[in-house]
Amino acid sequence: MPRKDLYHDTVKRALERDGWKITRENQMLVIGEARVFIDLSAELIVAERDKIKIAVEVKSFLAPSLISGFQDALGQYRLYRYFLKQQDPERRLVLAVPILVEQFLTTQLGLDILEGEDLLVFIYDSQEEVIKQWLPKPIV
Repeated sequence: MPRKDLYHDTVKRALERDGWKITRENQMLVIGEARVFIDLSAELIVAERDKIKIAVEVKSFLAPSLISGFQDALGQYRLYRYFLKQQDPERRLVLAVPILVEQFLTTQLGLDILEGEDLLVFIYDSQEEVIKQWLPKPIV
């Protein structure tokens, strides 16, 4: 089992405060001999019959370079998204990033990358343990 990200529990509490129900932690996806672990799986009941299902990969961005950290996170996101489409296609992958990444992601370049990569992100505030913003747009 992989080690929890530094902000794993913080993001879990932020999701719960936002109305999400955590259904699994450290979801393992396997294709052949390869396996990956996504930090959290969650569901939100939007209407009586509709459920939105997400898998959340938590990132801390502790590396000295924000761009380098984002590059690593993007590569991991692509790999996990591929695995998720094979094993749980109803679930949408979301990248949870700390507030310090907001300044980059809300620039035109950041928004272009999100759109071009079909990347869904939420920015969390680790102090208040809340979801601050969904990018490029809210999931609901």
